[in-house]
Amino acid sequence: GSPWTFELPESGDYRITVSGPYEAKKVIPYTLTVAIEGKPHPVPPQGLTGTYGLVEDPDSTIEILQLPDDRLRFHLLALWKGAKWKEYGPNIGEAFGTVKLEKNRAVYREDGCVLAMTFKDDTVKIDQEGDCGFGHNVHAGGTYRRTSLCAAPEAGLR
Repeated sequence: GSPWTFELPESGDYRITVSGPYEAKKVIPYTLTVAIEGKPHPVPPQGLTGTYGLVEDPDSTIEILQLPDDRLRFHLLALWKGAKWKEYGPNIGEAFGTVKLEKNRAVYREDGCVLAMTFKDDTVKIDQEGDCGFGHNVHAGGTYRRTSLCAAPEAGLR
């Protein structure tokens, strides 16, 4: 009900998420106005933190937040776009969690799914083994290139 402002700590990409109480019985109207003031300055990379898009299809993404204790929090969204995907939507696969980083490599394992992530420069190569419970024809394997220095992998952890 009241205006709110926030000073950004640094330049970069930011995500604004608006959510309300899930138990609300009606739609709650609101207005969102965003204004940016000041001069941007370059943001240095923060380790491996960032959003990476699949080279073959940048709509498939992995968001990574590098934590201080050699762990990575990630949220992977993999898509398969069939012949009529624009009409029916793509098939979707999703994985998220926290993994240990060892020598530019991290491995996620859960219920027969293995996602091995290898980092080099501004890319992460994902090798998928097993059934990850993704949608029909969805596979997460491939090379992803960093498209942003910002990430919010917490979105998948809700």
